[in-house]
Amino acid sequence: MDLLNAIAEKSERYNKFEECIKILNELVSIEPYNEKIVQKLLNAYLNLEKRNEAINCYKKFEAALRSDLNISPSNELKLLYNKLMEKPMAVMSGSQDKGGFKKQKLEIEVQCIENIDYFCVSDIIRKIILKGDRKYIFGLNKCYLDDLNFIQLEVGLGYEKLYTDKCTLHTSLPNVRIVDAFVKFIIYMNEIYILNISISDTDKMDSISFNVLNYLKQLKITDLYIKDNAAM
Repeated sequence: MDLLNAIAEKSERYNKFEECIKILNELVSIEPYNEKIVQKLLNAYLNLEKRNEAINCYKKFEAALRSDLNISPSNELKLLYNKLMEKPMAVMSGSQDKGGFKKQKLEIEVQCIENIDYFCVSDIIRKIILKGDRKYIFGLNKCYLDDLNFIQLEVGLGYEKLYTDKCTLHTSLPNVRIVDAFVKFIIYMNEIYILNISISDTDKMDSISFNVLNYLKQLKITDLYIKDNAAM
């Protein structure tokens, strides 16, 4: 441990960040809950402009703390993450940033049903939970997870399998809260996935789902693809 720490510090001092990252990842595998090591790892990623990898690193660490120890990262690490999120995302061809981080593809297919509010967006959430990285998914801010749980109980069920506490089960919520939580959820998932969402029978889509999905299309988010297929 001491030797690896010394090599990592030397690599950082001489701006050999690729080497530093390899050593720090070894240290994380030995001490997965050591926040100082994770903080150094985030800074090394940032020095190489590997923003997506830094985000993914933080989210995995946060999820591990919550699921294994039922605690959250320190305010210092949260502040570093918040600064990271404020930086503009470098837009590169395809799904690769300057640091070479490649997003995985996540393909979702949903079918609309008439006269059921939120059915389409609720099914999108369910399919993402079934196919995505659950530790990452349930690392989303719990306030948003609580609101999404109102329209999709798989959110609460999945969260409870990872953590000792439970999602709040609301009896009513204003539409704006649910819509905002869904948008935050999709943007959050888009940080590590190329999202391909294919929607069938869009002529039967409920009005709330229609409006929020149109809003997401208008944002023109890189690596978010929403394809509509009306019934023949």
